[in-house]
Amino acid sequence: MDEVSGLRERAKELRCLYEVEGVLEHRSASISDTFTTITSLLPAGWRWPERTTVRIVYLGRPFQAAGFDADAVVRSQPVRLADVAVGSVDVSVRPPERADPFLDEEVTLLARVSARIGEYLEKRHAELLGLALKPEALHWTWRQAYAEAIARHLDMARFKIDAIYLGGSTEAGTAVSASDIDLYLLPARGHEACGELTAWLDGWSLSLAEMAHRQTGVPMHGGLLNVGWLREEPGAHRADLRCLRKRLGESPG
Repeated sequence: MDEVSGLRERAKELRCLYEVEGVLEHRSASISDTFTTITSLLPAGWRWPERTTVRIVYLGRPFQAAGFDADAVVRSQPVRLADVAVGSVDVSVRPPERADPFLDEEVTLLARVSARIGEYLEKRHAELLGLALKPEALHWTWRQAYAEAIARHLDMARFKIDAIYLGGSTEAGTAVSASDIDLYLLPARGHEACGELTAWLDGWSLSLAEMAHRQTGVPMHGGLLNVGWLREEPGAHRADLRCLRKRLGESPG
């Protein structure tokens, strides 16, 4: 490749990176739309745009603007969220015969785009959870957010539940990749857990386990929730529990 051609390629790569930056700055768009738009922009940064297809994978779900050529030469770069691999950017090139499929500068471009997507996801997750994520905080923050969501959606009157509490490593802020979520439910006086409620909680548990597995690569056999049942209001002896929700305005029993 002569000097003029090389300069043209560098200009293409820079223009592509600037366009990706612009897309990532508009966080009012959904993650799905953002990733699909980026996959349509990236081929223009490669030597052979018409021979290049791109796919972004996030938590196991692929995003692409057009059909991804998995049978060509594929180079992947992981996307990391707080040092946890949550997906990848995959570039597929079907080069002319005997041509090198990837220039060194294209490999660098791919790494930069992947890093910027990771930064974008960190900001999106921080906005979702209302806090700034740090690597050591990742595992407990989303667990806490989903525990609070379970408490909000639980029909406490229907299932005769007086209160729901959070404990364990999620409440303590020490959860690691293999930690479960410890929830404690206090049934109304004279009532016990019913099969319908158990099935409802099992659905949450298995869904969260699958999400955790996709984020961390650690399988969570049997689900992510560890549900305990209380016989009375936790007192000072259970200061490790935090009440997520109480049933107000209703008499037990």
